[in-house]
Amino acid sequence: MVINLNSVLIEGKVKDIAPFEGNKFYFNLSSNKIVKFEGEKTVEEICIPVEAFGKLADSAFSNIKIGTKLRVVGYMRMNKETDKGGNQIQGIVIHAEHIEYKSNQEI
Repeated sequence: MVINLNSVLIEGKVKDIAPFEGNKFYFNLSSNKIVKFEGEKTVEEICIPVEAFGKLADSAFSNIKIGTKLRVVGYMRMNKETDKGGNQIQGIVIHAEHIEYKSNQEI
């Protein structure tokens, strides 16, 4: 028996916010990692798209601003869109099931 686990927990700061669309809310969560290579420290930034729906989207839209520190629990899914040129674009998006708001000291 194979159990398919697709749970994600990510912490970071809100980098971008898309306009609220009915019951959907999209934002990008930025997470930084310090990497040391050959004595040099660099910061790698990863930006993850997150989507929320329904009551969670309403709450997130009311409370989230750029720079807000969050912990998001959800699952990954493929997002397929068509750009202005008619080209198919696909990527991974985190579908939020739970959002926690963090203080400055926690992240």
